[in-house]
Amino acid sequence: MLPGVGNEQSTALQNLGDVSQRLRTDPGTPSAPDSLASAVAAIREINKLPPEQRKEAAKELEARLKTPGAQKAIQAQLTEIAKPIMQTLGPNHIPPPKPLAFLDLLKPGEAYVDLYKYYVREGTGFGGLHYLAVVSDGKGSRLVRLGAAEPIDNAIAGYMANVQERKTFESNWKELQRLVTQPVLAALPADAKTIWLSPDAELFNLPFSSLMLDQRADTSVTVVPSAYDFSRLQSASPGPPIGKALLVGDLVADPPSASAPAAVPLADVTSSFDGQKLQLQALRGRDATLPAVMTHMKDAQYILFSTHGRWENAAAGTTEDAFGSAGIELWSEGSGPSGSVLTGTDILRNDLSQTDLVVLLACDTAKGQPVNGQGSLGFQSAFMAAGARSLLVALWRVPAEASKELIQNFYAGLFKRNLSRAEALKQAQLALRSQERFADPWNWGGWVLIGDPRPVMQ
Repeated sequence: MLPGVGNEQSTALQNLGDVSQRLRTDPGTPSAPDSLASAVAAIREINKLPPEQRKEAAKELEARLKTPGAQKAIQAQLTEIAKPIMQTLGPNHIPPPKPLAFLDLLKPGEAYVDLYKYYVREGTGFGGLHYLAVVSDGKGSRLVRLGAAEPIDNAIAGYMANVQERKTFESNWKELQRLVTQPVLAALPADAKTIWLSPDAELFNLPFSSLMLDQRADTSVTVVPSAYDFSRLQSASPGPPIGKALLVGDLVADPPSASAPAAVPLADVTSSFDGQKLQLQALRGRDATLPAVMTHMKDAQYILFSTHGRWENAAAGTTEDAFGSAGIELWSEGSGPSGSVLTGTDILRNDLSQTDLVVLLACDTAKGQPVNGQGSLGFQSAFMAAGARSLLVALWRVPAEASKELIQNFYAGLFKRNLSRAEALKQAQLALRSQERFADPWNWGGWVLIGDPRPVMQ
């Protein structure tokens, strides 16, 4: 028996070693193992290990499964498994979409758009990656094939590169409208005024509200990470408003680097709450520490951060890595501003079910790790998982003056005009675009509303 583990765990470690050895075998040889079955067996053995050994074993298995040999063997076995299904369905058959139970929660004038990245089949096997949109309203669903993923992903990569380098991205913008938003909007019902949109993989990096601004003027957009979030927001009662707003910012050394724009001073934001029956709690400078923020977030109806965002690991391999890599800078005693970071992992430790709206006036706060089938894992998805009803986040480093103007217009739309959150964002973007000094999409195009699109609780 191995030291420090019981009989069953010792046996599991030995079995895992045997299974791992089978996964090392060259799948091109006549004696190739069943890699799919070996992987399943390995997972079963890993689940028997104590937690501290389970994580390391899982990482080792993941690395082995990513080798070309294992990938080739598993792909071949999946193709064999799929053959009888493909033959039964025929070469061009796609089952008609059936309305899902959660779509019963759609209200009149609403539509739900689910975007998928998936493998198409070619003959009896699997071909390349494609994108598909499922557009639904209360009457049913329609499939919209967006085509091969490569040109769409290339257009997204080009647009993101140009944004990062502060170059014009008008051509990328038009290409993405042609490839993605135009066919989706064409499939929408004529009476759809609010779109709940759930993007997959790299599509989570697109500012859909901005892209659609000129394509369908009477429609506003919100993004939801999943159908679960949509169901939660549509069916859960938010309860009475608790009447507290938490504002965090004014870190003294600003900006932390020449490439990052200065943060918006809290004094330019607090006036937006005038006339509202709210208790304002401002954490400025030295008061904006991680423990203080964690404490005051728990009972805040509105939360605003005006600081700097971080995304530290572009190759985050696990959910834990993705949540830990995304965050915003706070004050740390001993190291000052930007010495401490509120991460997605910290957010997940809080119950934010009473939080109606979070505004992140910080660069790159919409960034995350694209995951096929799960959208994007990062700061924004952590807030939703913690129970917040909605967030306003930025996909890139928006200049402070433009950010100030947009957020003042956004809050005015919410509190003074009683607009829905989605409509308030759209009107704020239109207001900036109409001004010559802010007309460039760099100033207004990067904002994304995530979650509940409806008016806030007052």
